[in-house]
This record gives sequence, C-alpha cells and structure tokens, in this order.
Amino acid sequence: MQGLVACAYSPKGKITVLQVGELPFDSANEASGTSGLPWAVELANGTPCVFASGAGSMIGDKRSNYACEGPPTDLWGDPERHEDRRWQIFGGAFSKATELTQVEIAIAWF
Repeated sequence: MQGLVACAYSPKGKITVLQVGELPFDSANEASGTSGLPWAVELANGTPCVFASGAGSMIGDKRSNYACEGPPTDLWGDPERHEDRRWQIFGGAFSKATELTQVEIAIAWF
C-alpha cells in the first residue's frame, strides 16, 4: 500500500498531498512544509493518531509522542524514514512497555 503525506500551509489554507515515496528519507524538507514532527498520522491499519503536546510518558529514550484511537494506543519516539521510503514508529501501550513493536505509517499531516 502506498502512503500519502498531506502538508497544510495553514489551518485554513491549501493542502498539498505527496506520495511518501517522493519525500526525502534522510531529513525533513522545510521548503515543502515537512520539517518537524507531523501533527497527526494514520497507521497502515487505519488507526488515526494525533501529536500529544505537553509532558509525556517515557520508555527508555522514547517519549509518548502520539495518542491513538485504537491499537496501538500510543506511538513512541519520532517517525523513522527509511531508504525504501517506508515510515515507521514504535507502537504500544505504556502498561506493556516490553511489547513495543514498529508499525507502518501510511499518512502524515504536517
């Protein structure tokens, strides 16, 4: 399944949709609006997640950066961009910290 990235220049402005495979894997592109962390992501299984601002729980060096509506309930750390253009992040519940697994990100909103 091919993922998409939607980049909004402002909350009321035009949204630009990019294929994940067209984004650089090594760093965010400030000129295209993909710098920093996405404010929301959708996982490959369809689960929507939003960035959790403020103080968050920690597992090792990974912060609970996203709260999700379904499994997994939390996403830990920053999205990882791989050379093959896949985006992944650790997912799982804080109560099951030893069971975190990498999950695929299908869509990211900046």
